[in-house]
Amino acid sequence: MDVKTLAAEMLQKTRMLMKANGPKQIGAMLHGEMFIMHYILQKNDDVLPSEIAAAMGVSTARVAMALKSMEKKGVIERRPDQTDRRKVRVSITEYGKSLIRERHKNLVRKMEQILMELGEADAQEYIRIVTRMIEISKKLNGGSNDECTHYHCS
Repeated sequence: MDVKTLAAEMLQKTRMLMKANGPKQIGAMLHGEMFIMHYILQKNDDVLPSEIAAAMGVSTARVAMALKSMEKKGVIERRPDQTDRRKVRVSITEYGKSLIRERHKNLVRKMEQILMELGEADAQEYIRIVTRMIEISKKLNGGSNDECTHYHCS
């Protein structure tokens, strides 16, 4: 078994799958913006831009640019922290929540179609393999998988 070739092919096929199932219905909205909205929704509270930057592994300047764009689109709100006016709190708007719900419904619908085409046996085998890969990934990462936390996959 040529593990390097298999690993490269697996990454390529995963990228192709993600691209084929991308959030086309949201149009120009960046994947980073979707991550931010999911992150805020998962926290179920206002968050600081620095928390978002840490979760994404990017600079606070990059997050600030994304938040500015998102605020213009009406998907998030920024307001001063009540206890420390120098800090800014970020929350998701009802419009932002509705976009997330719609995206989720569309993705579930598409996944249902894919699983129907696969058939029950292949679908169950796929889920078994992906579950095993998540377990191995968590083990290799010291027991944590931050992305799964943000997307509710563990």
